[in-house]
Amino acid sequence: MWSSSLTGVSAISQSDDAHAQNVAQLATCRSVRLSGDDRLRHHAIHCLVCDMRLDFDAIEADFGIRVSYCFANVPERPAAFRRDGLIEYDKHSLIVTPWGDW
Repeated sequence: MWSSSLTGVSAISQSDDAHAQNVAQLATCRSVRLSGDDRLRHHAIHCLVCDMRLDFDAIEADFGIRVSYCFANVPERPAAFRRDGLIEYDKHSLIVTPWGDW
């Protein structure tokens, strides 16, 4: 059974490499330090949701990684999305098409 003090809206804050969550009347009820992988995922999701685009060259410069190496074992799901016209990608970027944004 849910306690009324734990239901409702919570606030999530981000500060450099940490996320904090406030619940009900409590200040910073829970916090998590983000790993490098977490920050990379957060950045990628943010770019896709806000810009509908991932710039692989910028990711490599900002995070000091090689995108082709980090995502070498990703399943073939992007190929299916591309075949369905939802995304376009090459070695420099991944772009969500208007059909993929719909």
